[in-house]
Amino acid sequence: MFQYLLGKRQIEMTATTFKPVNDVSLLTHNKCKLNHSRSAIHQIKKKTIILYLTSTDGEFTEEMSSLMRKFVDFAESFRRSRKSSGCLIKHKENEDYVLYGCVARRGNGVDFEELRKCICEVNEKNKEEQLPHLAIQAGKDQDVNFKIMSVLLYCLRNISITMCWPGDLRALMPSK
Repeated sequence: MFQYLLGKRQIEMTATTFKPVNDVSLLTHNKCKLNHSRSAIHQIKKKTIILYLTSTDGEFTEEMSSLMRKFVDFAESFRRSRKSSGCLIKHKENEDYVLYGCVARRGNGVDFEELRKCICEVNEKNKEEQLPHLAIQAGKDQDVNFKIMSVLLYCLRNISITMCWPGDLRALMPSK
């Protein structure tokens, strides 16, 4: 029936029954596993892609400020980079970490279509980098966090994903 309705369009669809998952750390898809950490994003282990969200105005977030503590040239690299919507900003300071900024923030929200484009590009670029881990810092909005987790699990392939919940965010971290 779907083929008849959609014709010859190139659309990928996954149909499943919805079962609420109380422990989102159990989510897996495309050979990706989602883990949670109480660490700040700049304390994440080596051989990791560090993903952060930013906006076209180039404003530094609290999360980006924590990354500046560990990655000396990060701030200057970010200031010089192009920041158009859906753009991916790359900073590689050494072989142990690659930082990718997804220009997907709009005001206080996230443009999930732009985020999806960025994540797909990260997935392609990681074919060269071959880093086994990706980390992103959670935010204060649980609905947005869950949607970000879903986009990561859907778009990424063969990588371990860690969502970081530092400081006050620890209270929002899903229980195991």
